[in-house]
Amino acid sequence: MRNNEYYESFKKTIGGEINKVDQYILKADKYRKLHEQVKDKKGMFKLLDIHICRMNQRYYRLGMDLAIAKFKESVEEMTYLETVIDKDRA
Repeated sequence: MRNNEYYESFKKTIGGEINKVDQYILKADKYRKLHEQVKDKKGMFKLLDIHICRMNQRYYRLGMDLAIAKFKESVEEMTYLETVIDKDRA
């Protein structure tokens, strides 16, 4: 059975990962706003826009992948706790 130390470290890990997801979201949003400013321009701005779009997609993907992984981990923990509680009730 898992002890309190395990759950304290789990909460810290999840909290740190949530901060990373927030940072990725903020970066993706920053690149989206930059894209809105340069999307209709020509010349060097067109090249800059291509780079901005790639960076936006990169940070969006990183944030989503991390959020989904941590969500799965949290669901697994909740499922484990539910089975332990059900065993204690029986």
